Amino acid sequence: MRAGDVLLLVAIATGTALSVIDAVTGGAVQAFAQENLYNFGRKAGTVLGWVGLVASPFLVVPLIAAIWGRFSRLPSPVATLLRTAIRVIDSVNTATGDAVRWFALGLVIVTATVVVQRYVFGIASTPLQESVIYMHALLFLLSSAATLLADGHVRVDIIYAKLSRRGKAWTDLAGVYLALIPMCWLILAISGPYVNATWRILER
Repeated sequence: MRAGDVLLLVAIATGTALSVIDAVTGGAVQAFAQENLYNFGRKAGTVLGWVGLVASPFLVVPLIAAIWGRFSRLPSPVATLLRTAIRVIDSVNTATGDAVRWFALGLVIVTATVVVQRYVFGIASTPLQESVIYMHALLFLLSSAATLLADGHVRVDIIYAKLSRRGKAWTDLAGVYLALIPMCWLILAISGPYVNATWRILER
């Protein structure tokens, strides 16, 4: 069993436990969530925003290490620290990608169920239809890092395949700083008001 499968099972068990507790307590969990989820989300978002701001200088570490490595060998403690950080980050990304890969199967099953319900039985389930959107979004959002790690993103390959290993590494690094990071910043900046509104009304 992969680490991502364990992560998914924990998430399913937690969701199931909360649903059972909600049913036993007459909707207490749902009432608590509706009353406190927005404030919790706002505070968590503020904390994560500050964490991101404080950690943002670390984004230049790969660039500094790459430039330094071109001219001299990295000090052993620094190289060890970087390798450890890479292993941890790669493990988290791989586990997350392993967990959300099941959403692809979920998309197929739920979409087929929605079609059969609507066109065979004449039944429409809005929550079921919306779950397709959420699974689709989570699948692409949470698997993007693992896909990047596996070099699986679609690219228009004109010169990349002809480059040396070092050339490919520098091209990837340039792509991160010139395209990936600015695009992530743009998405965060533009989506903020919409996410805030969604949390405020809890999509009711």
